[in-house]
Amino acid sequence: MDLTVYSVDREDSTEKVLFESKDKLYCIKLDDYLFMRQGDDISTVHCYNLPTSKTMKINRTEKDGLPNIIYDRKWFYTYTNEDGSFSFVFMKEEDYIDGKTDYITTK
Repeated sequence: MDLTVYSVDREDSTEKVLFESKDKLYCIKLDDYLFMRQGDDISTVHCYNLPTSKTMKINRTEKDGLPNIIYDRKWFYTYTNEDGSFSFVFMKEEDYIDGKTDYITTK
């Protein structure tokens, strides 16, 4: 079964495909972004920027969650630790998009 996320123009009802998947599809909207992961590949995040109408492919690790909070251009998300527990971490927006792994956390 094909799963599709698309936008629809309010004026003429034309559709624009944002994401497609032949498997599981997980999407969340947060702030000005729509995030999507598909299938079992949780290390690839597709991000649609609503104001600019641009789609980005972001390479993350399998231990990184999708952003839960965006505040002051910092993206907060959960990280899976080696022991299976979770930490709430954050990094600058551009670092998350660039695939960097040096997050900030508290204990």
